[in-house]
Amino acid sequence: MANVIYKDNNLVEASYALTLSEQRLILIAIIAARDIEKELTSDTLITIHAAQYMQHFNVGRQSAYDALQSASESLFERRLTYKAIDPVTGRQAIYKSRWVSKVGYVKEAATVQLIFAPDILPLFIKLEEKFTKYELKQISQLTSVYAIRLYELLIRWRSTGRLYIKLNELRNKLGLSNEEYIKMGDFKKRVLNTAIEQINEFTDIEVNYTQKKEGRSITDIDFVFERKKTSSSSQGTTFEPIYKLTAKQCLYFANKLCDLNYPQFGMKYGNIGETTEQFQERIALELMDPENVKKYYSYLQEVGYKEKFKEVK
Repeated sequence: MANVIYKDNNLVEASYALTLSEQRLILIAIIAARDIEKELTSDTLITIHAAQYMQHFNVGRQSAYDALQSASESLFERRLTYKAIDPVTGRQAIYKSRWVSKVGYVKEAATVQLIFAPDILPLFIKLEEKFTKYELKQISQLTSVYAIRLYELLIRWRSTGRLYIKLNELRNKLGLSNEEYIKMGDFKKRVLNTAIEQINEFTDIEVNYTQKKEGRSITDIDFVFERKKTSSSSQGTTFEPIYKLTAKQCLYFANKLCDLNYPQFGMKYGNIGETTEQFQERIALELMDPENVKKYYSYLQEVGYKEKFKEVK
Protein backbone atom coordinates (compact mmCIF):
# COMPACT_ATOMS: atom_id res chain seq x y z
CA MET A 1 0.00 0.00 0.00
CA ALA A 2 1.59 3.27 -1.13
CA ASN A 3 2.51 6.02 1.32
CA VAL A 4 1.90 4.00 4.48
CA ILE A 5 3.92 4.70 7.62
CA TYR A 6 5.13 1.64 9.52
CA LYS A 7 6.61 2.09 13.00
CA ASP A 8 7.63 -0.34 15.69
CA ASN A 9 5.45 0.31 18.74
CA ASN A 10 8.58 1.23 20.69
CA LEU A 11 9.11 4.08 18.25
CA VAL A 12 5.45 5.14 18.41
CA GLU A 13 5.69 5.34 22.20
CA ALA A 14 9.11 7.01 22.25
CA SER A 15 9.70 10.43 23.77
CA TYR A 16 10.97 13.16 21.47
CA ALA A 17 10.41 16.71 20.28
CA LEU A 18 10.51 17.60 16.59
CA THR A 19 9.37 20.67 14.70
CA LEU A 20 6.61 20.25 12.13
CA SER A 21 9.05 20.29 9.20
CA GLU A 22 11.35 17.79 10.96
CA GLN A 23 8.45 15.48 11.74
CA ARG A 24 7.23 15.59 8.16
CA LEU A 25 10.71 15.01 6.76
CA ILE A 26 11.16 11.95 8.98
CA LEU A 27 7.83 10.49 7.81
CA ILE A 28 8.65 10.96 4.11
CA ALA A 29 12.10 9.46 4.69
CA ILE A 30 10.58 6.41 6.42
CA ILE A 31 8.43 5.76 3.34
CA ALA A 32 11.45 6.24 1.05
CA ALA A 33 13.54 3.90 3.19
CA ARG A 34 10.93 1.14 3.07
CA ASP A 35 10.87 1.41 -0.74
CA ILE A 36 14.51 0.26 -0.74
CA GLU A 37 14.19 -2.04 2.26
CA LYS A 38 16.16 -4.99 0.87
CA GLU A 39 19.23 -2.91 0.03
CA LEU A 40 18.93 -0.53 2.98
CA THR A 41 21.89 -0.33 5.36
CA SER A 42 23.09 2.11 8.00
CA ASP A 43 25.15 3.75 5.22
CA THR A 44 22.30 4.24 2.74
CA LEU A 45 21.86 7.87 1.75
CA ILE A 46 18.18 8.74 1.34
CA THR A 47 17.23 11.67 -0.88
CA ILE A 48 14.04 13.64 -0.33
CA HIS A 49 13.03 16.21 -2.97
CA ALA A 50 10.97 19.33 -2.31
CA ALA A 51 8.42 18.00 -4.81
CA GLN A 52 7.66 15.13 -2.46
CA TYR A 53 7.11 17.52 0.43
CA MET A 54 4.83 19.66 -1.75
CA GLN A 55 2.85 16.64 -2.91
CA HIS A 56 2.32 15.06 0.50
CA PHE A 57 1.57 18.20 2.50
CA ASN A 58 -0.05 20.45 -0.12
CA VAL A 59 2.29 23.40 0.31
CA GLY A 60 3.84 25.76 -2.22
CA ARG A 61 7.28 25.39 -3.72
CA GLN A 62 8.98 28.05 -1.60
CA SER A 63 7.35 26.74 1.58
CA ALA A 64 8.69 23.27 0.77
CA TYR A 65 12.19 24.63 0.12
CA ASP A 66 12.17 26.56 3.39
CA ALA A 67 10.80 23.61 5.38
CA LEU A 68 13.40 21.15 4.08
CA GLN A 69 16.26 23.56 4.59
CA SER A 70 15.12 24.37 8.12
CA ALA A 71 14.66 20.68 8.99
CA SER A 72 18.06 19.74 7.61
CA GLU A 73 19.80 22.39 9.71
CA SER A 74 18.44 21.12 13.03
CA LEU A 75 17.60 17.43 12.57
CA PHE A 76 21.09 16.15 13.40
CA GLU A 77 20.77 17.49 16.95
CA ARG A 78 17.40 15.86 17.59
CA ARG A 79 17.29 12.86 19.89
CA LEU A 80 14.70 10.40 21.09
CA THR A 81 14.33 8.14 24.09
CA TYR A 82 12.68 4.74 23.63
CA LYS A 83 12.24 1.43 25.40
CA ALA A 84 13.30 -1.90 23.90
CA ILE A 85 14.35 -5.36 24.97
CA ASP A 86 18.08 -5.68 25.57
CA PRO A 87 19.22 -8.61 23.34
CA VAL A 88 21.87 -9.66 25.88
CA THR A 89 19.86 -9.78 29.11
CA GLY A 90 16.38 -10.09 27.66
CA ARG A 91 15.23 -7.28 29.92
CA GLN A 92 13.67 -3.98 29.01
CA ALA A 93 16.13 -1.13 28.60
CA ILE A 94 15.81 2.60 27.96
CA TYR A 95 17.87 3.84 25.03
CA LYS A 96 18.72 7.27 23.67
CA SER A 97 19.58 7.81 20.01
CA ARG A 98 19.83 10.44 17.33
CA TRP A 99 17.41 10.21 14.44
CA VAL A 100 20.10 10.54 11.78
CA SER A 101 23.84 10.01 11.55
CA LYS A 102 24.11 12.42 8.62
CA VAL A 103 21.92 15.07 7.02
CA GLY A 104 22.44 17.84 4.48
CA TYR A 105 20.55 20.19 2.17
CA VAL A 106 21.44 20.50 -1.53
CA LYS A 107 20.11 23.95 -2.39
CA GLU A 108 20.59 23.73 -6.16
CA ALA A 109 18.63 20.46 -6.29
CA ALA A 110 16.11 21.36 -3.56
CA THR A 111 16.78 18.05 -1.82
CA VAL A 112 17.61 16.79 1.63
CA GLN A 113 20.00 13.87 1.92
CA LEU A 114 20.09 11.90 5.14
CA ILE A 115 21.27 8.65 6.67
CA PHE A 116 19.19 7.19 9.48
CA ALA A 117 21.05 6.32 12.67
CA PRO A 118 21.75 2.56 12.90
CA ASP A 119 19.56 2.11 15.99
CA ILE A 120 16.57 3.72 14.28
CA LEU A 121 16.41 1.54 11.17
CA PRO A 122 15.10 -1.60 12.94
CA LEU A 123 12.24 0.48 14.34
CA PHE A 124 10.56 0.82 10.94
CA ILE A 125 12.25 -1.78 8.70
CA LYS A 126 11.62 -5.56 8.58
CA LEU A 127 8.89 -5.41 11.19
CA GLU A 128 7.28 -8.71 12.07
CA GLU A 129 5.01 -7.92 15.00
CA LYS A 130 4.01 -5.20 17.44
CA PHE A 131 4.00 -2.35 14.98
CA THR A 132 1.62 0.45 14.08
CA LYS A 133 0.77 1.56 10.55
CA TYR A 134 -1.26 4.39 9.08
CA GLU A 135 -1.60 6.24 5.79
CA LEU A 136 0.49 9.41 5.53
CA LYS A 137 -2.53 11.27 4.16
CA GLN A 138 -4.24 10.93 7.55
CA ILE A 139 -1.78 13.37 9.14
CA SER A 140 -0.84 15.39 6.05
CA GLN A 141 -3.14 18.28 7.00
CA LEU A 142 -2.15 18.37 10.66
CA THR A 143 -0.09 21.45 11.49
CA SER A 144 0.33 20.76 15.19
CA VAL A 145 3.26 18.49 16.05
CA TYR A 146 1.27 17.41 19.09
CA ALA A 147 -1.64 16.37 16.86
CA ILE A 148 0.66 14.14 14.81
CA ARG A 149 2.14 12.51 17.90
CA LEU A 150 -1.24 12.07 19.59
CA TYR A 151 -2.71 10.52 16.44
CA GLU A 152 0.12 7.96 16.38
CA LEU A 153 -0.32 7.18 20.06
CA LEU A 154 -4.05 6.66 19.59
CA ILE A 155 -3.73 4.54 16.45
CA ARG A 156 -1.34 2.32 18.39
CA TRP A 157 -4.50 1.23 20.29
CA ARG A 158 -6.81 1.07 17.28
CA SER A 159 -8.04 -2.41 18.25
CA THR A 160 -9.46 -1.18 21.59
CA GLY A 161 -10.33 2.41 20.71
CA ARG A 162 -9.03 3.61 24.05
CA LEU A 163 -5.82 5.05 25.49
CA TYR A 164 -5.57 5.55 29.24
CA ILE A 165 -2.37 7.36 30.09
CA LYS A 166 -0.73 9.22 32.96
CA LEU A 167 -0.59 12.96 32.33
CA ASN A 168 3.16 13.09 32.96
CA GLU A 169 3.72 10.19 30.57
CA LEU A 170 1.63 11.89 27.89
CA ARG A 171 3.59 15.13 28.26
CA ASN A 172 6.82 13.18 28.00
CA LYS A 173 5.77 11.34 24.82
CA LEU A 174 4.65 14.63 23.26
CA GLY A 175 8.15 16.00 23.83
CA LEU A 176 7.23 18.66 26.37
CA SER A 177 9.83 19.79 28.87
CA ASN A 178 9.06 20.32 32.55
CA GLU A 179 8.95 24.08 31.92
CA GLU A 180 6.44 24.02 29.05
CA TYR A 181 2.72 24.58 29.62
CA ILE A 182 2.94 23.78 33.33
CA LYS A 183 -0.55 25.05 34.07
CA MET A 184 -3.24 22.58 33.02
CA GLY A 185 -5.25 25.35 31.39
CA ASP A 186 -2.32 26.25 29.14
CA PHE A 187 -1.60 22.59 28.35
CA LYS A 188 -5.20 21.97 27.32
CA LYS A 189 -5.48 25.16 25.27
CA ARG A 190 -2.11 25.06 23.50
CA VAL A 191 -1.52 21.33 23.23
CA LEU A 192 -4.32 18.89 23.99
CA ASN A 193 -7.43 20.63 22.66
CA THR A 194 -5.67 21.92 19.55
CA ALA A 195 -4.41 18.41 18.78
CA ILE A 196 -7.85 16.85 19.24
CA GLU A 197 -9.57 19.51 17.13
CA GLN A 198 -7.19 18.84 14.24
CA ILE A 199 -7.44 15.06 14.59
CA ASN A 200 -11.24 15.20 14.58
CA GLU A 201 -11.33 17.51 11.56
CA PHE A 202 -8.65 16.03 9.31
CA THR A 203 -8.08 12.35 10.14
CA ASP A 204 -10.10 9.15 9.97
CA ILE A 205 -10.90 9.00 13.70
CA GLU A 206 -12.92 11.01 16.21
CA VAL A 207 -11.61 11.28 19.75
CA ASN A 208 -12.85 12.53 23.11
CA TYR A 209 -11.22 12.50 26.49
CA THR A 210 -11.99 12.72 30.19
CA GLN A 211 -9.72 13.78 33.04
CA LYS A 212 -9.00 11.67 36.09
CA LYS A 213 -8.09 13.38 39.37
CA GLU A 214 -6.45 12.63 42.66
CA GLY A 215 -7.72 15.29 44.98
CA ARG A 216 -7.64 18.51 42.98
CA SER A 217 -4.82 17.47 40.65
CA ILE A 218 -5.35 15.93 37.22
CA THR A 219 -3.24 12.77 37.01
CA ASP A 220 -4.55 10.77 34.05
CA ILE A 221 -6.21 11.28 30.67
CA ASP A 222 -8.66 8.73 29.30
CA PHE A 223 -8.95 8.95 25.49
CA VAL A 224 -11.79 7.17 23.68
CA PHE A 225 -11.88 7.20 19.89
CA GLU A 226 -13.56 5.51 16.96
CA ARG A 227 -13.23 5.40 13.23
CA LYS A 228 -15.37 7.97 11.45
CA LYS A 229 -18.56 6.61 9.97
CA THR A 230 -18.78 6.48 6.18
CA SER A 231 -21.87 7.06 4.09
CA SER A 232 -24.33 4.15 3.93
CA SER A 233 -23.74 3.78 0.20
CA SER A 234 -20.12 2.87 0.76
CA GLN A 235 -20.54 0.57 3.76
CA GLY A 236 -19.67 -3.01 3.01
CA THR A 237 -18.05 -2.08 -0.30
CA THR A 238 -14.42 -2.79 -1.10
CA PHE A 239 -12.38 -0.77 -3.56
CA GLU A 240 -8.96 -1.30 -5.10
CA PRO A 241 -6.75 1.00 -7.22
CA ILE A 242 -6.98 0.95 -11.01
CA TYR A 243 -3.53 0.21 -12.42
CA LYS A 244 -4.28 1.11 -16.03
CA LEU A 245 -3.22 4.25 -17.90
CA THR A 246 -4.27 5.55 -21.28
CA ALA A 247 -1.62 5.99 -23.99
CA LYS A 248 -1.73 9.74 -23.40
CA GLN A 249 -1.25 9.26 -19.67
CA CYS A 250 1.69 6.92 -20.26
CA LEU A 251 3.50 9.60 -22.25
CA TYR A 252 2.58 12.37 -19.84
CA PHE A 253 3.64 10.58 -16.66
CA ALA A 254 6.77 9.10 -18.27
CA ASN A 255 7.91 12.67 -18.92
CA LYS A 256 7.09 13.60 -15.32
CA LEU A 257 8.86 10.59 -13.81
CA CYS A 258 12.00 11.00 -15.93
CA ASP A 259 12.26 14.77 -15.52
CA LEU A 260 15.59 15.98 -14.13
CA ASN A 261 13.65 17.91 -11.48
CA TYR A 262 12.45 14.58 -10.04
CA PRO A 263 15.81 12.81 -9.59
CA GLN A 264 14.77 10.04 -7.17
CA PHE A 265 13.02 8.04 -9.90
CA GLY A 266 15.94 8.32 -12.33
CA MET A 267 18.43 7.42 -9.60
CA LYS A 268 16.62 4.12 -9.06
CA TYR A 269 15.36 3.17 -12.54
CA GLY A 270 17.53 5.03 -15.04
CA ASN A 271 20.11 3.05 -17.04
CA ILE A 272 23.73 4.10 -17.35
CA GLY A 273 24.36 5.83 -20.69
CA GLU A 274 20.65 6.34 -21.34
CA THR A 275 19.59 9.82 -22.49
CA THR A 276 16.59 11.53 -20.96
CA GLU A 277 14.59 10.98 -24.14
CA GLN A 278 15.46 7.27 -24.22
CA PHE A 279 14.57 6.98 -20.55
CA GLN A 280 11.19 8.65 -21.11
CA GLU A 281 10.42 6.45 -24.11
CA ARG A 282 11.27 3.27 -22.23
CA ILE A 283 9.16 4.20 -19.20
CA ALA A 284 6.22 5.23 -21.42
CA LEU A 285 6.24 1.76 -22.97
CA GLU A 286 6.53 0.09 -19.57
CA LEU A 287 3.55 2.04 -18.24
CA MET A 288 1.37 0.36 -20.86
CA ASP A 289 1.57 -2.72 -18.63
CA PRO A 290 -0.62 -2.45 -15.47
CA GLU A 291 1.96 -4.45 -13.52
CA ASN A 292 4.50 -1.70 -14.12
CA VAL A 293 1.96 0.94 -13.17
CA LYS A 294 1.60 -0.91 -9.90
CA LYS A 295 5.39 -1.09 -9.57
CA TYR A 296 5.81 2.66 -10.03
CA TYR A 297 2.56 3.60 -8.26
CA SER A 298 4.03 5.56 -5.33
CA TYR A 299 6.21 7.57 -7.73
CA LEU A 300 3.26 8.27 -10.01
CA GLN A 301 1.33 9.67 -7.08
CA GLU A 302 4.23 11.94 -6.19
CA VAL A 303 4.28 13.50 -9.68
CA GLY A 304 0.54 14.19 -9.73
CA TYR A 305 -1.31 10.98 -10.61
CA LYS A 306 -4.68 10.98 -8.86
CA GLU A 307 -5.75 7.64 -7.49
CA LYS A 308 -8.72 5.99 -9.16
CA PHE A 309 -10.52 3.02 -7.70
CA LYS A 310 -12.83 0.30 -8.86
CA GLU A 311 -15.36 -1.57 -6.80
CA VAL A 312 -14.48 -5.13 -5.90
CA LYS A 313 -17.56 -7.29 -5.74
